[in-house]
Amino acid sequence: MAGKAIYSGGLWSIKPGAYNTPSVSLDLSDVVSSIKVSSLISARDRFNSIQGVYTSPLNDGNPADYPIIKNSTYQTEDGRVIKKNLDLPFTQRPHTAQRIAKISLERMRQEIIFSASFKLTAFKLAVGDNFYFSVDRYGWNNKVFEVME
Repeated sequence: MAGKAIYSGGLWSIKPGAYNTPSVSLDLSDVVSSIKVSSLISARDRFNSIQGVYTSPLNDGNPADYPIIKNSTYQTEDGRVIKKNLDLPFTQRPHTAQRIAKISLERMRQEIIFSASFKLTAFKLAVGDNFYFSVDRYGWNNKVFEVME
């Protein structure tokens, strides 16, 4: 599913790995604290190629390799191939495993993370929701972010 199981407010919810178009727009007038921005993923957490195994009834329940997911643009940026192993033992089809690996690769390469406290205008957002955020200082004009916590 490539999604998340989220526990918030005493309840569990499931967010699938599909893109969720934002319905909330926030800007600096909604922020009540300083904004802390992290703009790079550390070298030890970075990857540009994913490989692993899935388990399929087509293989009599034996693990099999799914095709490697790689991004040549990311490999050029990094100057080398950096592999990550992502085994998906509960995934039964190679194309599904590839899709989950691609989502994982693209999510990791979204390297801008920020934290801030907001007014109650952000109260309608929950963990896993996407929202638009505009800050002229950073050149963000309706940039999409995901609520992480």
